[in-house]
Amino acid sequence: MSTSTSMNAGAGGGGAELVKRRLENHILEVLSELLAREVRDPRVEDVVITAVELNEDFSVAKVFTMGGGPTALRGLRQAAGFLRGGLGRTLKTKTAPELRFREDRSLEQYNRVEALLEEDRPAAGGEEAAAEDGEA
Repeated sequence: MSTSTSMNAGAGGGGAELVKRRLENHILEVLSELLAREVRDPRVEDVVITAVELNEDFSVAKVFTMGGGPTALRGLRQAAGFLRGGLGRTLKTKTAPELRFREDRSLEQYNRVEALLEEDRPAAGGEEAAAEDGEA
C-alpha cells in the first residue's frame, strides 16, 4: 500500500494534473450537453465547445468555443449563470468554477501557419522538374 502512495508522490504532481484534465473534460461534456438540450438562445445554436482550461485552484474555467462569432459569445456570457448552476449540480466540488467564454482560434491559426508553409514550398514540380531535366 505504501508503494502506490510513494509512486504517486514521485510522479511530480502528475496525479493532480490527471485530476485537472478529467475535470476539464467533464466540464466540457456537461456544458456541451446543457447547450444542446437546455439553452434556448438562438445566438448559441451553432456553438461547439472545443476545450476547457481550469486555473490552478479550479475557480475559473476558460471555455473555448467555435461558431457564431461575437454574437454567440454574448449569448454564452448571458447564459453563464444558468450554465454554471447546471454544472454545479453535476460536480462533486463545493462550488462550480466561474465560466469565461473565449473564441477558439486554433483552427484559424493552423490555417494561417499552413498558408505560410505553403508559400515557402517550391511550386509543384518546379525544383523537382529542373532536377529531372538535369539528369536526363
